[in-house]
Amino acid sequence: MVFDALAEIGAVTIGIIVVIIVAAVAVLFLVPAVLILLIGFLSFLLNNPLGWVILVVLIVGICCCAGSK
Repeated sequence: MVFDALAEIGAVTIGIIVVIIVAAVAVLFLVPAVLILLIGFLSFLLNNPLGWVILVVLIVGICCCAGSK
């Protein structure tokens, strides 16, 4: 009876630790990947004439969406 409760507490604790480790690894890999994508996208926008058009369309779209609410 006591051992069952201890085993269940141990299993839950191990599960929580595994979830924390998986979340930490995901954050460590996803944050740099997202930053690299954003930097690449911004450099594309700023170095191409078409990129400037896309940037203006994005800014106007964001302003229109923000103004409509």
